[in-house]
Amino acid sequence: MRKESIIVVIDGYNVIRRISSLNNIFERSITASREGLLHYCVRWKSGRNDIGQVLVVFDGDSSVGGSEEGFRPGVRSCFTKSGEEADSRIGAFVADGDAARMIVVSDDGEVARKARVEGARVMAVSEFYRPVPSAAMPPPASGDERDLSPGEARDIDEWLTRELGLD
Repeated sequence: MRKESIIVVIDGYNVIRRISSLNNIFERSITASREGLLHYCVRWKSGRNDIGQVLVVFDGDSSVGGSEEGFRPGVRSCFTKSGEEADSRIGAFVADGDAARMIVVSDDGEVARKARVEGARVMAVSEFYRPVPSAAMPPPASGDERDLSPGEARDIDEWLTRELGLD
């Protein structure tokens, strides 16, 4: 990780509860909603050259709903110990680290206040989460039946892989 890269600390359930699609999933499967957030984090981070690491903090023990282990370059998740809240863990992480290089993503007023006091930047969930419109790629022009160049085909494959979370 480059010295000047930013560390993003995410208040996991706070973010999930404020993103309607993840909140709907949460009602059916806590594990699936966490997985959805982690997937989004990987895609979000891949579009940001200034972000070195993303840490998503969840309340509680992973054994309750499973663990989101797996290969996610630059994105980690952690669960608080029994009796510890994510808010406290986030506060301690920011206080013990280089807060000037951190962004805390949360709409929780107390988490945001503590992060700012320590010198971290705070990002609202609405700023962090930008849903991709379903029509993100324009349709081909009418009558455009030419073959795709290898570069165009590769670009489309990469875009679909990113958007479908298949990386």
